[in-house]
Amino acid sequence: MLAAELSFAFFADPDQFGMALGIGVPFKIEIGDQWAFFGGRNLIRVKLSGLAVDPADPVYNLGQLALIARGAGVDDGSLNFNLGIAFQAQTNVAVFGTFGVGFPDFSTHEQPYSSFVGVSYTAAHRWDLGARIGFDELDHLSDSFVAAVFVAVRI
Repeated sequence: MLAAELSFAFFADPDQFGMALGIGVPFKIEIGDQWAFFGGRNLIRVKLSGLAVDPADPVYNLGQLALIARGAGVDDGSLNFNLGIAFQAQTNVAVFGTFGVGFPDFSTHEQPYSSFVGVSYTAAHRWDLGARIGFDELDHLSDSFVAAVFVAVRI
């Protein structure tokens, strides 16, 4: 399965406004009844105004705001490659792992590599609950540990 994705992210503050465009080509390749490879979401993020807002990374957004406050330049966007594998343990429970590499400001200098593992539970026909743990930057483990929970609603 292959799709196209277009999204807009906004940051509104009394002192700063930011807007970014996200482009992706999400895909999923199923292997049998229980395994799947997936990826392609949020491949490109481009600054349209102010800062290249990343709705999934508030620390990044605050760092960009700090650069603006000092009068320094901010990123124009990023290129991100993420791949994952999922195992359908039960009808409503999946275990997954992801690995990614990013190119902040479209640069090939000091790319962050990320890795996460998680679990998702389909609580109802359109509701998913989940959690994941991992690292945003594998070369800075102590600074980039992330533990997160999420709720997703399918439309």
